[in-house]
Order: sequence, then C-alpha cells, then structure tokens
Amino acid sequence: MYTVLDSSVFMNVNSLDHLDLTSSFYISENCYDEIKSTCSHLLSLLVKLNIVSPTSNSIKYIEETLKKIGETKLSSADKSALALALDLTQENKNVILLSDDFSVLNVASFCNIPSKSIKTKKKVKKRTYFFVCRACKNNNGVNNVECETCGFHLFFRKYR
Repeated sequence: MYTVLDSSVFMNVNSLDHLDLTSSFYISENCYDEIKSTCSHLLSLLVKLNIVSPTSNSIKYIEETLKKIGETKLSSADKSALALALDLTQENKNVILLSDDFSVLNVASFCNIPSKSIKTKKKVKKRTYFFVCRACKNNNGVNNVECETCGFHLFFRKYR
C-alpha cells in the first residue's frame, strides 16, 4: 500500500495514531517544505517519508480539474500532493491519499484518486463551484473576480 500524505495530516497530532505503519509513505516536496518549519516536523520523523516531486503532466491535469470544478482555495502544496497521488495511481499502484482538507478530498474524488480523511469518517460529496454577482445575480462561471455584465464583485457559491 502506498499512502500519500497531505501536510494537514501532520497538523493534527492524533492523526498518526490512525496510520498503517506497514504502508510506504509519500509526501511531495511542497508539502514537506510546509511542515518542516513547524513542530509537526518532529511527527514526520516517526514514519519514514519518501519525498517525491510529482510530474508536470499530473500538476497540469490537477490544475485543469480545479478550473473545471471552480475550486480556487488550494495551495501549491495541496496541488502537489494531489498530483503525486495521481502519478502513483497511474503507475497502477495501490494508493490512498490522506488529508483532512475537504477541498483536497473533493478534488481527489473528481480525479478518481482514492482518498480518506483521518479526522472524520464522513464521505466527501463531489461539489462544483461558481461565481455569482451580488448586484445583478448573473452566474459568471468559474474563476472570475468581477461581473462581466455590471462589474460588481462576485461571491463564491456551490452547485446544489
């Protein structure tokens, strides 16, 4: 089993209690950089981590998926964790992505990457997002800052 860890796993001390220590653990360089400056780096020493960079093709695929579903809140570390999990999945390895970030879990579900939250047992529902104008209520699609019709600021909504 290959387990890809998002940096959010290291932010919660209790997370490591739930890890299968017989698994091979992978973390992207960006995620490792995010945790190495905090005390959570000490927790990373409890498990042997393989620090790997994802391919540019998988990063591009993740970014295209983000645009399609309107997800705008992911950091470069989150994107790299998803891309690394995608790389390992494409190599036909038995992979699971562990994260406590619901945005990461949502994108993983759209990319068919097996994923799991450590904090909660709740299954993540696929959600797409769009922007709506506060003034004229025009739906402006995804990744816009101001309304194409009236120029007013947009707000983020999820499709129901």
